[in-house]
Amino acid sequence: MKKFRYGSLLMLSTLQFEGHFREYFVQNSKKVVALYTLPRAGDVNNFVEFYKNGKLIGKKELYSPKNIFLSYAFIYVHYIRILFKYFSREEKIYFLNFVPLFFFGNSIIRLLKDIEFIYWIGDYWPMNNFPIPFFRRLMHFYHDHTKYSLYLSNRINERMNYGNIVNNFYKKTLMWGTYSGKELSREKIKNTVTLIFIGVLVESQGIDQLISVVAKNKNIKLKIIGSGDKLLVNKYKKLIRQFNIEKRVLFPNTFLYGNDLLKHINESHIGIALYTVDPDSVTYYADPAKIKQYTEIGLPVIMTDAAQISTYIKKFRAGKIVERSIDSISKAITEIVKDYPLYILGVRNFNKHFNYKTLYKNAFKFLED
Repeated sequence: MKKFRYGSLLMLSTLQFEGHFREYFVQNSKKVVALYTLPRAGDVNNFVEFYKNGKLIGKKELYSPKNIFLSYAFIYVHYIRILFKYFSREEKIYFLNFVPLFFFGNSIIRLLKDIEFIYWIGDYWPMNNFPIPFFRRLMHFYHDHTKYSLYLSNRINERMNYGNIVNNFYKKTLMWGTYSGKELSREKIKNTVTLIFIGVLVESQGIDQLISVVAKNKNIKLKIIGSGDKLLVNKYKKLIRQFNIEKRVLFPNTFLYGNDLLKHINESHIGIALYTVDPDSVTYYADPAKIKQYTEIGLPVIMTDAAQISTYIKKFRAGKIVERSIDSISKAITEIVKDYPLYILGVRNFNKHFNYKTLYKNAFKFLED
C-alpha cells in the first residue's frame, strides 16, 4: 500500500491556474477536501470534491448566488458545513487558506475541531482607496496570528513581515509550481507566428499595443482568450475592425478552462503578458498565473518587468522582457523567432526550476504525517 506523505487537508481551490498544488496534495495525502471558490460570482456554481488515498470519491455542487456579497456569505456557510460533514472530531486537519474570510470565527472552530490554518497569501493590494486599507489590516492581523504562512512572492513576504523577507520552517516564499518535462515539442517558426494572451481584459494589460503590433506585420496572428468590461471589449473589437485584421485575431470574448484553453495554447508560439509596470499595482506583488500557463506547455514569454517572475524569465532566457511599446514588442518577437529553439530550451530550464513536485515537497515539510 502506498505511504502518503500527508494526512487530512481542507483547501480552497479554483478552475484557474493554481500551480498544481491541489494535484500535488491529492497525489500525496490520505484525505483531501477541495472547496472550489470560482473566480466570478454567478459564472458557475462553486463545488466541493472529496479525495481519499489519491482517488476522487465524490463531488457536490454548492449553491452560489450571483450577488458577490451573498456569494461569499454562502461560501463561508458551505465551509462550516464541510468541516463538520467530511472531518471527524478527532481528526487533525490542515486548512490551506487564501482568503481572510475563512479565518473568521476560527477561535470557536478550534474548540470543536483539531484544525491548523495555513495562510498562503497570493495577492497584496497596496492602494489606499476604501476599503483596501481595512482589508490589509485584516490580512496582517490573521497573518500575525497564524503559525504557518506562505507568500507567492518575496515582495508579499517583505510587506507582510514589515520590511523583512522571512524564509524559515513556518513562514516562507512559495511561488506557483509548474509541470516539468511535459512541454510540447516545438520546431523553428517558419512563416506565421501566433501570439496568445490569456486573462482579464483591463487597460493595464497593453492589448492596444498588441493589436497594433499584429496590424503592422502580416506574419503575426493573435489569440485573445478572456473578457472584461463591455466598453473595453467593444473598443478592442473596433480597433481590430479598423485595422482589418479580423482573420488574424481570434477574440471569443470569453474565459476558457481545461482542454478548451489548452487547445489554443498548443496552437500558439509565444505567450504575452504586457502588464503596466507599477509598484502600486497588485501585479507587482503577484506571481501572475499566465506566465507559467504559457511556459509549462512550452511557450516562450514576452512580458514587461512588472512582477518578480520576470527576473526568472531573464535568468533562464525563457522569453524577453520588454517596454510596453510597439517597437519593443516587435523587436522581441523577431529575436525569439530567430532563436526559437534556444528560447524553448530556456523555457524547459525555467520549468525545471519551478517543478511543482520538488518545490512543494520542500516547502511543506511541516505537514508531513
